[in-house]
Amino acid sequence: MRKTALAIGISLIALNALGQRKKFETRLIAGFTASQVQGDGYGGFDKAGLTAGAGIQWPVNKKSTLGFDLLYTQKGSRKIPDPENGDFTLYRLQLDYISVPVIYRYSFKKFIAIAGPEIAVLARSREQNQFGDVITPLKFKPLDIGINLGFGFRAGKRISLQMLLQESLLSIRETAPYAKGILGRFRGMYNTVIHTTLIYTPKNK
Repeated sequence: MRKTALAIGISLIALNALGQRKKFETRLIAGFTASQVQGDGYGGFDKAGLTAGAGIQWPVNKKSTLGFDLLYTQKGSRKIPDPENGDFTLYRLQLDYISVPVIYRYSFKKFIAIAGPEIAVLARSREQNQFGDVITPLKFKPLDIGINLGFGFRAGKRISLQMLLQESLLSIRETAPYAKGILGRFRGMYNTVIHTTLIYTPKNK
């Protein structure tokens, strides 16, 4: 965990240094996630988490920019028991990633269309049910390859709000042969995450 924190710190310093160049803009990002995991047998965006980090972007033309972010993002899923209806099943899946989305943004007045791929490295995982930690030979994969689609809104000269849907393109863990992935296309488990973030763009010196 210390190595992860050190890597994040060094990366943020590097991003800030790049952002000092006039043609680059530095972005500070913080917000919330609502997530689910396709293929775990439970539905709904019931797992809340946090996301935070920084990024840089540079102009492609007057209306669009290209950049990348470095984020620490909490994903996973959750199932709450419903004892009143005889359901005592508890399930918690915590997946923490260091993610690097590459983002293209197209601006139309105050609105922003957002799209791009993402690669994320698994930093921590924990799976629990009503009996405690889940012991299984099925391990989570170290990488999550996905795509982001969404929109943003400029709330001020240096502040914007952003909402993204992040979807895994490849499975994050294999499952039993009868399990289905997204739209039944592949067997396995896939992250689906809604990001709601506040973005601050500092003024370059």
